[in-house]
Amino acid sequence: MRGETTRRRVLYIEDDLGSRLLVRQVLEEAGHVVVEATNGLGGIEAALREHPSLILLDISLPDVDGYAVAGILGTFPTLAPTPVVALTDDAFGPAGRARTLVAGCDGYIDKPIDVERFADQVAEFLLSTRKVRTPTDLGKLNEQFVSGLLGQLDDVKKTKERLERIDAAMDELTAELGVKALLDTVLPRLAAAIGAIALVAELTQPSPDRVVGRAPQAALAVHVELPPAAEWKHPLALAGRSLGFLSALYSAEASPSEDDEALLRVVAHQVGLAVENARLYEREQSMRREIEAQDRRKDDFLAVLAHELRAPLAPILSSMEVIAHAAGDAGLVQKAREVVERQVRYQAGLLDDLLDLTRIARDKIELVRHVVDLRSVTAAAVEVSRPSIDERRQTLAISAPDDRLLVSADPVRLEQVVINLLTNAAKYTPSGGAISVALDRRAETVMITVRDSGEGIPPEMLDRVFDPFVQVSEAGARLRPGGLGIGLALAKRLVELHGGTIEARSAGRGQGSEFIVRLSVVSASEAAGVEAPPESGAAEAGPAHVLVVEDDRDTREMLRLTLEVAGHRVAVAGTGREAIERAVEMHPEVMLVDLGLPDVDGNEVARQVRAALGDAIFLVALTGYGRAEDVRQAEAAGFDAHVLKPANVENLASVLVRRRRGAGLL
Repeated sequence: MRGETTRRRVLYIEDDLGSRLLVRQVLEEAGHVVVEATNGLGGIEAALREHPSLILLDISLPDVDGYAVAGILGTFPTLAPTPVVALTDDAFGPAGRARTLVAGCDGYIDKPIDVERFADQVAEFLLSTRKVRTPTDLGKLNEQFVSGLLGQLDDVKKTKERLERIDAAMDELTAELGVKALLDTVLPRLAAAIGAIALVAELTQPSPDRVVGRAPQAALAVHVELPPAAEWKHPLALAGRSLGFLSALYSAEASPSEDDEALLRVVAHQVGLAVENARLYEREQSMRREIEAQDRRKDDFLAVLAHELRAPLAPILSSMEVIAHAAGDAGLVQKAREVVERQVRYQAGLLDDLLDLTRIARDKIELVRHVVDLRSVTAAAVEVSRPSIDERRQTLAISAPDDRLLVSADPVRLEQVVINLLTNAAKYTPSGGAISVALDRRAETVMITVRDSGEGIPPEMLDRVFDPFVQVSEAGARLRPGGLGIGLALAKRLVELHGGTIEARSAGRGQGSEFIVRLSVVSASEAAGVEAPPESGAAEAGPAHVLVVEDDRDTREMLRLTLEVAGHRVAVAGTGREAIERAVEMHPEVMLVDLGLPDVDGNEVARQVRAALGDAIFLVALTGYGRAEDVRQAEAAGFDAHVLKPANVENLASVLVRRRRGAGLL
């Protein structure tokens, strides 16, 4: 038939590039000239300009749909002889094809095109004479179209009713049932909705599970499991993530069709959503319970924090009264001073623990490692902890091997771990109770074991005692004063920073508790040549000319008096600008600078003073900001040392000694 047609001009109106390329290739091989348009309006303009022998028209156009384009083309007399052929997708169905004829097309060709037959199909339309449709013809075509459309609507109505049954089965459920209960409830109803005798959900995530739901009528009629006549399986997936499979079991009488398979896909999607929603709800409920528990712990923690920070104020104020009225009694004044110092140190320790916990959580703590003997670190921790243990009249036993236990550690931080464990033991052990510290080595691991005869830990709390702000108390009891519940959390994080582990053990209430720290040992050969930790001892520094820069009057005066008592010559400044002027004028040897000044911040003061005086001055940052980034900023500004408030005599003396040694920034 191709030989019977001469070279003709064919207009193809199509927005899809792939379809245009394919049609062009087939028709040009058949000897035709192909003119293209990518939208409806462009196609109408091309038809009027090119006067083609045939117009191929895609129905799904982006601007004006193909039905409207066909109708418009039919209004132009010059195009009356030109056949218009619609290219329709299978999805249009009979009613859609009928509509193309009603709109004015002479026929249709199904897409995707059959490459082997397409040229012949086009040739048939080119050779045929275009039939002029009478009103009667159009009426019949319209009747066919409406009839086909009504048939499709009837099918849609039936499918819609089945979908409504599926939606109803899902809508009446709530995620509060949980995954298992949800499926037990919904699967039988969904099975009935799609005409299956049963639906089987096989879940693979997060844990394998299999739930069978029989349609109510099947459950009543059949009391034993019978093999189904047909089984269709569809994956349960959500956002590309597999949840398992959903299987529909049909009886021999059911005769499932393609529509039933489509419904199964809908059901599988709904079930996947329901399972995911149920899991999300379960997770949300669990998180809600945990948040509520954390909120209660936070309230308790804030109450205890307020108590712990307020409690030392009473003995401090009383001691100050004693000092004011007992100036002639040196012994009484000394006792009052000791009380003030002890309470201030306690408050500073609380704040240090809180800051350390925050630094570790943000990965801001940097260990200063040395090869140290664990025995000496433990001895130092015991020396610090013994006064509080003796005060409670508790016994303390220590055992350690004769051989050295060498570890690579920050001795200050490791000592802090042991102190926190001993403090915890003393806190939960009654007066007269026993506490022990044992050091041991097993193969390449060294262990620190702290035991007590105290209250013990219930089994459900063993995994939680290292959580921040958790304290083990009797049910309904408030957090006990004497701590914030962060000592164990801080110990755990410090041990982990050292690459070690910490474990809590207890036989239960009233059975005491045991905490075991495990660290890797360092062999003698590995320790050779490694830098030893700095020796501890009282720091001694000669008198110096010091400029104190502090905006708070009381703090400024106390620092001045403290330094003068230690033999230093002291000048003061209350603002950054005053400090810069006095430093340039006086040329002090040491300058203590508060970073939080009201006019020029301390870092800027350091930069300007360093630029003016060079290395002749020793700059010390005095601040309540102790994060690693604060230290780095101070170093970048030119400070030689960084001291946290409140600074005591030992802190200041240590810094001044480091000035003489030429040490770097703390």
